[in-house]
Amino acid sequence: HSTSRRQRQMCIRDRSYHNFEETPENLMELLSEMTNLTPRVVKVAVMPKHEQDVLDLMNFTRGFKAFNREQEFVTMSMGKLGRLSRFAGDLVGSSWTFASLDNASAPGQVGLADMRRIREVLDAD
Repeated sequence: HSTSRRQRQMCIRDRSYHNFEETPENLMELLSEMTNLTPRVVKVAVMPKHEQDVLDLMNFTRGFKAFNREQEFVTMSMGKLGRLSRFAGDLVGSSWTFASLDNASAPGQVGLADMRRIREVLDAD
């Protein structure tokens, strides 16, 4: 009994990539490969070494979302340097982010109360 490619793809619910060391140079290729599998969610969390790493992730997310409007993306840069991507990911097509109730589960993750305050400021008219 053979399974079609589409049936195999439909079995892939989420694709995630985590890199706690760096933002890889082949980030655009990784996003492309993950998106081509048409999962429910493409999730990418990487560690920036420079501000440009954060901006690259946000720009790539924006580009991939523009060409794949139905695809759900969740992307973030970690650490203090990457917090901007957690707060403003929705501007570039990231569907949601993570906030902690107690202890952060990843570098740069903020508490829920702080996230709510920041989102209120960003969402205000």
